[in-house]
Amino acid sequence: GSVLFKHTKDLGRGHLGAVDMVEPAGQQSHFPGKVYACKTLTIGHRQRGAAMVNELVRLESARTLCHPHLPTVVMTYEEDVGFHTLRYGIVMNPVAKYTLSSFLESSSNNDSTMRPLLGHVKKWIGCLSSALSYVHAKDILHRRIKPSSILVENGEIFFTEFAISNHFKDTHMLIKNDSDPNVGVDIYKAPEVEMQQSFGPKADIFSLACVYIEMLATVSGTPLVELGE
Repeated sequence: GSVLFKHTKDLGRGHLGAVDMVEPAGQQSHFPGKVYACKTLTIGHRQRGAAMVNELVRLESARTLCHPHLPTVVMTYEEDVGFHTLRYGIVMNPVAKYTLSSFLESSSNNDSTMRPLLGHVKKWIGCLSSALSYVHAKDILHRRIKPSSILVENGEIFFTEFAISNHFKDTHMLIKNDSDPNVGVDIYKAPEVEMQQSFGPKADIFSLACVYIEMLATVSGTPLVELGE
């Protein structure tokens, strides 16, 4: 079929996939004048292990989520790229200028932005709590909550980079830790995750609380390097 989007910028690369900034190719009236984030996953016939299956489940689960502080899925697609290899993609909006991590860092180094930051933080705490409550109500764990997996765009904030769809509705059993090295970052991990024990929604809440502490520390003028110590 025709190419709907063209690559404009690399946004991130990992061992299981890539995220690019894309824009509509040609005269696409249903995608007017915007740029999007596109997460792609290329799978060869020798790569269809558990990690790849988990990523596919994650991509599929994203289609079911609809919340003001989660990225909007514009479309998903699948294409045969030859040699028994498939590429799966999910096109999302928005493309953000900042992650929360980079936004806090830039704000902490600029006194003129501190006052508006205080107003943002007051709002964002509620926004993120609402989004996480919604995700958990959908029986999904985020598992990667940290400032670098939260987007900031035009004063709004969005969760992104979910690790895997983990459904626990039927039994509310804890999820077995799969020792995925990409699940969380040390200082944001709940103790049970750090110790590779089974965990549930409370692990996400712990990670979000760590993010809140970092946000409030920045507003109070506490250097982030000091907070880390």
